[in-house]
Amino acid sequence: MLDRASAGTLLKAAPWPVVIFSVAMYLIVFGLRNAGLIDGAARLVAAAAAHGRAAGVMAIGVGSAALSGAVNNLPATMIGALTVAGSGSGHSQLVYANIIGSDIGPKLTPIGSLATLLWLDSLRRHGLTVTWQYYLKVGLIITPPVLIAALAALAR
Repeated sequence: MLDRASAGTLLKAAPWPVVIFSVAMYLIVFGLRNAGLIDGAARLVAAAAAHGRAAGVMAIGVGSAALSGAVNNLPATMIGALTVAGSGSGHSQLVYANIIGSDIGPKLTPIGSLATLLWLDSLRRHGLTVTWQYYLKVGLIITPPVLIAALAALAR
């Protein structure tokens, strides 16, 4: 039988910095869209896709991965989806390339995904620390070849 927790217990245990971060990311993405910056990204992806499906897949996939590593995969996925929709390219693989980039790219940095932030927080609470330097070193070695291989397979 499962133990029941009170609402107060759950609210106290919630990872509030991560919750606030998530809400802030949504606000930023829609601010960028409203400012027209996503339209510029859509034009770049459309230009790449005009050179063929593989070029479009690489453009959105690598772009989503880089953005995921830089700011987090939550906003990167949203920006990528808005970018693909605005590109008018008609290549359905661009949707999948955005997903691949947004799922693999977060492995570049510790802030790349909410799951990683939660995992690192849990490790820290249990006395284990993964430094930024170590995470970046491993991420930069493993992530690029995995990303390129996955995108190349999609573009075939």
